[in-house]
Parts: sequence; structure tokens; C-alpha cells
Amino acid sequence: MLSRFLSLFSFSFSFSNDEKSYIVMRTSKFIPGVIPEGAIDNEIQISQWEDKVVKSENDLCNRLDDLRGCRLKSVSHYRGKGNIPHELIVIEIWSGTDQRFMRLERLNKREDVETTIERSKRSKREFVGLHTGNFDRVKWTSTLDKAIQSRYYKKYQLVQILNFPLGFDAIGIIDVIALATAITSSAQNYSLFAHMCLWWAAIFFETFKRKAIDHEGVRFTEGPLYPERGNILKLNFVDANCKLLAPFLTVKAKETLGNDANRYSAQEIDQFQAAITKDSTDAGGDLAGDPVETMTKRWDTSGKELTATLQAVVDAAIARRDALDISNAKLVERDAQIAKQEQQIAAERVERVKLAEQNAKHEQQIAKHEQQIAELMAYIKASVASPPIAVHV
Repeated sequence: MLSRFLSLFSFSFSFSNDEKSYIVMRTSKFIPGVIPEGAIDNEIQISQWEDKVVKSENDLCNRLDDLRGCRLKSVSHYRGKGNIPHELIVIEIWSGTDQRFMRLERLNKREDVETTIERSKRSKREFVGLHTGNFDRVKWTSTLDKAIQSRYYKKYQLVQILNFPLGFDAIGIIDVIALATAITSSAQNYSLFAHMCLWWAAIFFETFKRKAIDHEGVRFTEGPLYPERGNILKLNFVDANCKLLAPFLTVKAKETLGNDANRYSAQEIDQFQAAITKDSTDAGGDLAGDPVETMTKRWDTSGKELTATLQAVVDAAIARRDALDISNAKLVERDAQIAKQEQQIAAERVERVKLAEQNAKHEQQIAKHEQQIAELMAYIKASVASPPIAVHV
């Protein structure tokens, strides 16, 4: 079997070959799915990206304004050196004073826990076609060096780059999320010879380039690995228009794999070509004709749907906030009325106490007066009842 070939692919594309990256910059404005707070939240699957920006409750009322306030500085396509490289996209974004580098890539999804036998079986499945699943992801780093780090290539090298002028807002972060989502949702599961990382990176960059290149100030530059883009074992699997060329590589594949440097047997070469043919046939579909044009249309649809969804959730959040504000205002008004009533009741209570004290004092005076009258009446009565006193002259 092609043990050497399979080990190279496992080495280059496996999800287990994950580079570590950490965000060390302070965040002045946290934006879910765009400007993470720290290393804990610096990676997400692209299939979950839209949900992240739509459903995160943090400052939801300002979500659209925050997203539209982000600016793209550049979109870059990177590739590792070697016959079987990894390719990825790096996007530099700014939100106020917060700078981030987003690394977008397609990886082979391995199981969380695998034995040696299970790994071997998976490698064989990967070789023959579309059975491995995928792990398309976006990661955030604070520097470009961290974004292009690789434990296998030292650093990924530039294939091509789009630089945007200061204040460029024709394409924004919402569009980036929409395009990544459209590509991932359109692709077949990860395939070694068709919808692999090279294809994902190429169709993202070329679709983005088609929409951005005619805007004033946008600059396109070829990198040192531009001639090698889309190549595996010196065979071009993905052309400049992102077409998969595997069905037409039979002769060249046999020449490349059969030379003295590679020393693959005729049986191994036939297996290799059979896998190429199967993958490319299964992965064709409506992306086989003009992949970039097809993806551009899907991108437009995806972008409109995402924007409409964001607008709806933001409007709903604002309505809830306003309703809560009104409710809180009513509560404040009611509390003020209650407080005023309590003050009035307290004042009335004080008045009642004063009146009671006055009444008590008055009653005491009346009682004293009645006592005096009673004493006077008793004195008069006693005087009338007594005999007259004789007066001698």
C-alpha cells in the first residue's frame, strides 16, 4: 500500500497537527465571533460562526454597528513548503484600536480518541475518498507571526495577498463570515484529492478577489509560492479558477509518482489514480463548471441572509430593551408615586398624632374644669345646708 504517501497526508492535513495560538493583546471592545476576549474564545468551527455572531447576547443591540465598524486591512493566502502542503487564509482586521488576524482553513476531522488501528483505518478511508468529514475553522491571533506558525514548515509562506486602503468598507466582516459559511456549506466532506484545504483556500481567495479587485485602492500582489498554489506532488489539483483537475492528471501522475525519486510501484500508482478519480468525480456537482462564479452568487445570497438575520435579531433586542426601559420607567414612576403617597401618609400620621395630643390636652383641660365646677358646686351645696351663724351686736 501507499504507506509513505498516506503518512505524508496524515502528517500534513490531520486535525491533530494543530498549531497553538494565543491572543495576548488587550481587548477594548469585545465583539462575539470577531474580536474575542482572550485565548479561551479564540477558535470556532466555521459551521458555527454565524450562530456565534447572531446569538451571542453580549451587547446585542449594537451588534450590527460593531460588525460594520470593523475594517479589513488584508486578505492573504498562505501555503507550506513541500510536495504535500497545507494552505490557508489569513485576514487582518481592525476594530477601533483592536487588531486581530483571523486564520481560516479546512482540516481533516479525526476522532477525539483513536487507537493505532483506528488511525490506520481512517488513513485508508481518506485515501479512497469522501468519508472523513471536515473541520473548517477560524482562529484568532494577535500577530501575523502567530497566524502563520506551523510546527512542520516553520512558517507558512505567502501565495498571494489583497491589501485594502484605509477606510475601505465595500466588503466587511459580515461578508467574510458569509463567504466562509457559503464555501463550507457547499463543499463535500474533506477529500484528499478534491475538496481539501488547497481547494478551500483557493476558492475563498479567488471569490473574494473577484468582488474586491475593482474597488479603488485595492492592491493584489503575488507571493513567492504563487506558482505552486494548488499543487500536490508537483501536480496541479486546483487551477487558477478553482477547478478540480484530478480527472486529467493520469499521465502526469504516473510520471511523477513513478520516477526514481518517488519509487512508487505500478500498483500503488494505479491506486493513487483511482482515488483521485473517485474523489474528483464525487466532488464535482454544480461547482465543476465555474466554481468562482457559482460561489460568488452563493456568497451574495449568504451575505443578504446573514445581514437580514442580524438586522432582525438586533431589532428584536432593541425592542426588548426599549420595552424594558419603558417598563422600568413605569416602575420608577410607580415607585415615585408610592414614595409620595407614603410621604403624604407619614405627614397625615404626624398630623393625627399632633391632633391626638391636642385633643388629649383639651380633654385634660375639660376634665380639670369639670373638677373645679364639681368642687364649687359641692362647696355651694355645703354652704346652703349649714345653719346660719348668729351674729351678736
